[in-house]
Amino acid sequence: MIPDIVVATLGLGPGFRRRIHKHIALHHAISYDKKMKYIIITDLVSDFDEIRKNTDLIIDVVDIFELIDKYNIELYTEFIPKSRIEPDYSTEHASRPGEYSYNAKRFALLRLYELGITQFILLDPDHYFTYPSKETEAQFWSGLDIPTNTFAGICHEKVECKYISELEVFQLTPAACMGMESVHFYQTAPYAAHMIQQSMMNKYDIYKYSIINTQDYEQLHLFEGPVRYYNFSSKESVLEYFRVWSEAVHILSTLPRLDRLLKSGPGWMHADFAPTTLANVIMKLNIVDFPANTIQGNVFYEDRYFLPTSGGYVKTNTLKEFISVNKDKLLSDYAGSDSRMEYLTFMNDEK
Repeated sequence: MIPDIVVATLGLGPGFRRRIHKHIALHHAISYDKKMKYIIITDLVSDFDEIRKNTDLIIDVVDIFELIDKYNIELYTEFIPKSRIEPDYSTEHASRPGEYSYNAKRFALLRLYELGITQFILLDPDHYFTYPSKETEAQFWSGLDIPTNTFAGICHEKVECKYISELEVFQLTPAACMGMESVHFYQTAPYAAHMIQQSMMNKYDIYKYSIINTQDYEQLHLFEGPVRYYNFSSKESVLEYFRVWSEAVHILSTLPRLDRLLKSGPGWMHADFAPTTLANVIMKLNIVDFPANTIQGNVFYEDRYFLPTSGGYVKTNTLKEFISVNKDKLLSDYAGSDSRMEYLTFMNDEK
């Protein structure tokens, strides 16, 4: 049986909005009749008017700030730029270096809740699906057939403490995605979960505190953020997960020493490793691995033109300028990747 799965993606700023355009156009052109449909959360809804006329793959396009206002969400210190166009978008980011909110994707859960959608994939704009042939179709969909109350992710790492009998010592294994901050996360996770639930009780009358069982935190499951797949039992669980994730962002960003957990990983963002791991434990979700052969992902540096970049790229205030200044290096670095060369922004039609 083919799961009824919806894909939710976040397109903030000109670069990521453009990448969504290109990957949806890619899927639209594929001759396959069981493609998953999209909900797009963005800062400029009108940017998707044209593509919505040309494809049936888009369920809805929603303004992230309308969702924030509608649900009266307090962002606290979380940074989501209000600017929508160049060069203001880049300039606003430059005023808050290192604070790009990778957790902003969670706002898709509010629209999913409204539509009663309980099985969905949060997918980064620079990832897309490699749909199967007739021969591999059954295998493709069986890999996405997960039970209710389950989370599936990619690049699965475990942070755990094991007793090494030969050495007669306990040894804590960190996760590469968070580095040594994962050790700090392991030490503070039960406390953070307690504070998140206390905050939830103060805000939502119907929320009931779940007793902290330290055994639940003896092994923390961390996953990379580009693909987060959920199958909830009800739309109410979707909303509750959003609230727990939001409280995790709030608690981790405001309590001393815990703010380090948001800043772990890439230096240009506030990462979602810790908030989603805590939400999964608090919501008591089953954990499985996402089938990696169903997706393709690449880092497109031109999408991130407004962020500090590594590898010798020059940061600029507009996408066009970034491509002009860095074109030779982009061509050189992408030469070994057919998929990146094929969908490189400046090699496709310009809007």
